Amino acid sequence: MTWLYVPFQWFYLRSHGLSATELMTLNTVFCVAAVLLEVPTGALADRLGRRPVLTAGALVSALSCLVFVACPSCFGWLALANGLAALSMTCISGADSAFLFDFLGWGGRGETYQRAETLSSAIKLGTTAVGGLAGWALVARGHDLSMLYTITALLGCAAALLALSLPEPWRKDRQQRRSGRRASERLSATAPRSALRDLVGHGARAGTLVWNRRDLLWLMVLSAALFPVLRVGIFLDQPFVELLGYSTSSLGLVFAAKDLVAAVAAGFTAVLLARLGESRLLTVLPLVALVALVGMMFADAPAGVVLVLLPTFAFGVYTPLVRIFVNSRLEGCRDRATVLSTEGMARRFGFAVFSPLVGAAVDAWSLASALALSGAWAGVALVLAIVLPFHGDRTRAPSSKDSKDFSWASRVRSS
Repeated sequence: MTWLYVPFQWFYLRSHGLSATELMTLNTVFCVAAVLLEVPTGALADRLGRRPVLTAGALVSALSCLVFVACPSCFGWLALANGLAALSMTCISGADSAFLFDFLGWGGRGETYQRAETLSSAIKLGTTAVGGLAGWALVARGHDLSMLYTITALLGCAAALLALSLPEPWRKDRQQRRSGRRASERLSATAPRSALRDLVGHGARAGTLVWNRRDLLWLMVLSAALFPVLRVGIFLDQPFVELLGYSTSSLGLVFAAKDLVAAVAAGFTAVLLARLGESRLLTVLPLVALVALVGMMFADAPAGVVLVLLPTFAFGVYTPLVRIFVNSRLEGCRDRATVLSTEGMARRFGFAVFSPLVGAAVDAWSLASALALSGAWAGVALVLAIVLPFHGDRTRAPSSKDSKDFSWASRVRSS
């Protein structure tokens, strides 16, 4: 998915009368909704299959954009739009990585997973960079910022069509599916209750697994602290770039450069992982964010633009690294997407707590105070990365055991 409006969201909402505190409160709404929806949507992806959940996520994204356009001044409707955006993100988050892991494991190409995961992240970030360039071109020509939301909605519909075409070859053959449907018809009266029990069971098993595997638990803790400072630039970079003297339309170019840097970083994650290992790489990421956020408090153009790119580089490494970290520790886990969504829940919880503090700092004091707060938060993440015991590095490829497990989702889906 490509969101053309992200580089201009701050100015779009501010132009319709929202304060910085209100804007960041909307992000809190997004994050809280994501926390509540991450595990259920991951469980649905495990139970129903990856394809329908990814398709739903793309369609809900389009609906969210239309609400942004229709009601840009009403906080309640904007909160609904952010809730829909959170639902879209959680449908895609976890399910996409689980699909990739499933597909490679089923096809006997599990040894290529790390490279494929980093390449997938690089491609997604690369398309976002193209979206930033398109946004710059449209705004520079004088088009209204609302058009960016409309185009993003159309892209969401196109992404839904692509998601519908995704293969799921590890499903059972057609005859077994027909048998499963006949069985489901006989049990249709109890199906809703069974589905609810199944979703709750998914969440409970994933939570128990994370709690018992302390390296996964510590990763969740680190994600809650690290993710906010890697992504706060979505909001703070916009007024910061304007403060440096650049025009509003140039934000598209700056964000395109950010996403391009993140794409390159994602592409090299496997190399960095091989050279530094998981623990060291997880320590480097908050250090990079800390240096950048503190430096932005004192930098002028063009050094300030360079510093804006540093947290983006860390984020480009962070996403594939976390997915590799989690997938490498799930031996024959039938709740893979749910566990991946649990990590997403942790990161969004941290951002939900962090966002209103940043907005209040901008309104009460200045942008520099918000950067100082972000730098302090990055310092906390750095301390956690140093002291938390991740029990060494561990990466592996999908195994035949996993490929057997992958068919479980198909058995449930067809029944």
